Amino acid sequence: MKAGESIRYNYTGAPQAIELSIGVYKFEVYGAQGGGPGTGANYGGFGGLSVGVLKVLSPITLYAYVGGTTNSATGGWNGGGTGAAVYGGGGASDIALYNAAWNSTQHLYSRLIVAGGGGGTQLASSGGSSTLYRGGQGGGEYGGDGIGSDCGRGGGPTYGGAGRGHYGSQSGGFGYGGNQSGHYGESIGCGGGGWYGGSSGGGENDNGSGGGGSGYVFCASKKHQYPAGCLLDDSMLLAEPEIYGASNEGHGYIVVTCMQILDMRNNSNIYKDAQQQEHFDFTKIFGGDF
Repeated sequence: MKAGESIRYNYTGAPQAIELSIGVYKFEVYGAQGGGPGTGANYGGFGGLSVGVLKVLSPITLYAYVGGTTNSATGGWNGGGTGAAVYGGGGASDIALYNAAWNSTQHLYSRLIVAGGGGGTQLASSGGSSTLYRGGQGGGEYGGDGIGSDCGRGGGPTYGGAGRGHYGSQSGGFGYGGNQSGHYGESIGCGGGGWYGGSSGGGENDNGSGGGGSGYVFCASKKHQYPAGCLLDDSMLLAEPEIYGASNEGHGYIVVTCMQILDMRNNSNIYKDAQQQEHFDFTKIFGGDF
């Protein structure tokens, strides 16, 4: 990848290799929208956005896990909760150190940056009419709660969204949204995937959409939030972290931009492209000696 070049990774339902040479890279990670009968503002909660900058001092391959949305009871790929009836939660998007099954320890404990997926919509029927209860927003340090008297709760920085404990509601957890076991066949929203996933809604009074999953960036101020078993070391810490909620409609996606190329032969930091070569002071971003 050349300086100034960006590559976009779209949803495929499988990890995708990100090959990085020595340089500085910006990651923009968008989670998937929660499940619903279509896209748009009236349906599943929008996915989140997380941003960070990584300095790479030796070539490395990372992996993009791009979350999927859904229009059925099956949760979106990468952590969206699944229900007995529509609608599943949206999948999270993340960049991780290892290529593995999305629900494996190797993947979940090597995530550098995560954008939460939105909660699934609940379709309430009463008196011959139907009402959509939109799922909670994905992303942000705290995913959004769903809508309704028995809605799902959003995931947080150190915990999954808490299920109500009744009417089929289930809690979210590390990397996954809560499933919904069903309550008299009602259509109930499931939790979105994320750093920590949201919980599913319950069935009380026919209104419980799912909560959204939270976002995360592995940076100096947040590395303590990683649970025991983290597979990353401080060389993978990201600079300039940003975490936002409700930023994406539809499937998730990831954009990787090469900001600078580092010339390690003379221990300098050089921005290079076809037109220019100029010194760049990385201490403004990362600190320390270069």
